[in-house]
Amino acid sequence: KVEMPLSMFQMPSERIGGDIEVLFNTNDETWFQKDYSDASTLGEQTNSWQDIFWRRIVGSLRQVDTDGNDVCGINSKGNLYCKDNLQNTDWKLIFQNGGFNHVTVSNGKLCIQNGANHIWCKDNVKPGGGFFRLHGPPLKQVDLDGNQICGTGTNGEIYCKEDITKNNNDANDWKRIPGSLKHVSLSNGKLYGTNAN
Repeated sequence: KVEMPLSMFQMPSERIGGDIEVLFNTNDETWFQKDYSDASTLGEQTNSWQDIFWRRIVGSLRQVDTDGNDVCGINSKGNLYCKDNLQNTDWKLIFQNGGFNHVTVSNGKLCIQNGANHIWCKDNVKPGGGFFRLHGPPLKQVDLDGNQICGTGTNGEIYCKEDITKNNNDANDWKRIPGSLKHVSLSNGKLYGTNAN
């Protein structure tokens, strides 16, 4: 068991349904994966982080997202990397010099947000072309769930779009959701978020 500093639990995280895996990153250097099934409770569910076994996943990224199979992340230079297996170290450079700030992954697709708050999407997580601009409001953070995407604007505005396919790329398709949030997470058609406080 690895004893974790408390600061680890104040970092952004990604949960993959149920109590399977959570990824944390800190200092652009350390990634950990925790698996509740490896807990000292012999496979029983636990909500206590003291009971969790942690193991390092090699990589140097400042923000990550995963759908359970594919995992993608942004490094300190804004470059995008992905791999299709959480256990291996075979990171592939997807896009360099992109100035990206945020990536989200779902069902083998990805969307990224750049410094201009533009959203670009791709139908796979493999190297090569295929990115298309998702027209719509400027967003500073987004989360993808299948073909549905939601995000937050620079002043906390919340927007959602039902279909991100290339043939459905009308900027008017975005719907404004009442409220103001700093960060959103979308799962199974349900939207969760945290505000500035």
